[in-house]
Amino acid sequence: MNEDASLRLMSQGLAAAAGSRPAAEGEAMLNLNEIDGFAQALIDKVNQRIYGRMCDEQHNCNYLAWAIAQAGPGDHLEIGTLHGGSAILAVLVKNQFGLAGNVVCVDPLDVYYIGTPFEHPVDCVSNIPVTPETLAGNISAFGLDQRISWVQAKSIPWPEELGGHTFASAYIDGDHWGEAPLADWLNVRHRVGRMIVFDNVDMAAHPAVCAAVAQAKNDPQWKCVLERGITAVFERVAFQVGDIQLRREIPVAEGATV
Repeated sequence: MNEDASLRLMSQGLAAAAGSRPAAEGEAMLNLNEIDGFAQALIDKVNQRIYGRMCDEQHNCNYLAWAIAQAGPGDHLEIGTLHGGSAILAVLVKNQFGLAGNVVCVDPLDVYYIGTPFEHPVDCVSNIPVTPETLAGNISAFGLDQRISWVQAKSIPWPEELGGHTFASAYIDGDHWGEAPLADWLNVRHRVGRMIVFDNVDMAAHPAVCAAVAQAKNDPQWKCVLERGITAVFERVAFQVGDIQLRREIPVAEGATV
């Protein structure tokens, strides 16, 4: 997708974040051909430079980048970070479109998928350890130490370190089994002001993620605006009493060059 198309999508997303109606079905904001290639240059940059890997398949990183851009200014939450690739991508997207906000990752960082059928002492695809040292090294390599932080913990129960922190967007890509995907949705739905993205929406491999997505579709405060490949993107359409309101005034951190 060319830069003009990216900016056209972004302008509509910022208008929606400022309070106008969401784009109707069929409008350019949901041009799937354009979204399939959204922020591809940034994705390529991360893939080329990261130590380890970014989970980049079936355009899931394009859809994540699109959702972060549509969410507008504010912090981004990532549940499950592996080697930090998608967290780095989130900051690069914010930088490209001039969006304030930092990234917070939640991950135990204690080997790969511990306690699941896929548990392995290192990432079984890249053979690179899933550790704080790997994550910190990648963040530093991109010069983003002031923009990305992490809580070394599981996302369930909700980490005390996050308290009442609110976010413009969130990425649910942690534990894919049992009740965990639904618990992650229930934990973040009141803490996110605009967009929530599910990864690994794959009935054959991860039925628990699909079950969580199905329940999220019944939430009257949220609308599924994109379901494609292994990704589902939800946009908030309403607030109710008791929701944590999104903080709109978030200072831009002293940015690092990319």
